[in-house]
Amino acid sequence: MSSLSKRFARSHAHSGRSSNLYIDGVPAWSEFDWIDKRMQFAQCNLKVIDRTVRCAATDVNPDTAQRDLALPQALQRHFGHDDLGVYATIREGGVLTEGDRFTVDAA
Repeated sequence: MSSLSKRFARSHAHSGRSSNLYIDGVPAWSEFDWIDKRMQFAQCNLKVIDRTVRCAATDVNPDTAQRDLALPQALQRHFGHDDLGVYATIREGGVLTEGDRFTVDAA
């Protein structure tokens, strides 16, 4: 999100635009290299399965219900793709806590 926010006048981090988990401290777009790999946290692990293609629904501000962002077009224009984040499935459930460290390993 920080790489994307640098292209806009405001931050979009944690804006409620349909992400469930935010990861800080990794290079922008590195999550695309995690497909078919396992994210191991202290109490749970996930399998990353695919890139998340963003649609026009992400243009709608969840606070105002107004279309205020052309996210898919901006992603394509600035980064050459329409993807933002990845999909993952839960392989072993547990508690995630803000600040938890994780590793990415072969699945």
